[in-house]
Amino acid sequence: MTEPEKVIYPEDIEDTDEAKKSYLARLLKEKEDITTKLTKLSLLDSQKLEIKLIEEESNTLKSSIKDTTEKVKRYETYAQLMNRTGKVYEAILKKLSQIFSSEDFKYDTDSGVFRNAKYLELNQYMKVKKKFRPYDQLSDGQKTMCDLDFLNNLYSVNMGLLCLDEHLKHLDENNVPLASKILSDLNVNTLIVSSHEDNYTEYTKKINLSLNELGETEYVISQ
Repeated sequence: MTEPEKVIYPEDIEDTDEAKKSYLARLLKEKEDITTKLTKLSLLDSQKLEIKLIEEESNTLKSSIKDTTEKVKRYETYAQLMNRTGKVYEAILKKLSQIFSSEDFKYDTDSGVFRNAKYLELNQYMKVKKKFRPYDQLSDGQKTMCDLDFLNNLYSVNMGLLCLDEHLKHLDENNVPLASKILSDLNVNTLIVSSHEDNYTEYTKKINLSLNELGETEYVISQ
């Protein structure tokens, strides 16, 4: 075992210059050793503080990752339900089919494929000669009637403004009054219809546009 260093007190020093210098050098060395140890302790405390901060940051990050993971799972569940093949979307379309279907128009749901992706769609049929025909087998005028019926159902809730541009152009004269009636039944505050049909009468204000001899647009407003 290493023997402990002998402690020398000032009164034990010989009264010589050499002994005093030796004692002073020893004191300076001890002071230097103590300063070094204190510096190391200070660095150790600083490192401990850094480690503590890193641990706290790590715990915060772990908690954030856990929350994000849970949010991603909830989003994936929501997306799976709400995408175009999901249960919620399917239930909505089926409910709309029941609500929208009437004596002259029928709606149902079917699956389709677009860009290699499956999706659910709302199909529309119109009664022609006592038989329901699918939308893609109808004439342009009949498709217009289907579109108007769909709008009538879609806007069953109160809406502010609806603009239709040449939406009656494919109709024959017999169907214009019916189309006018469908549009007048829409639950819309303001309906603007742009059309060349003179027999469209369901309006509160009519604006006729024409060109004069100079090629300028003239407006004639009638009630």
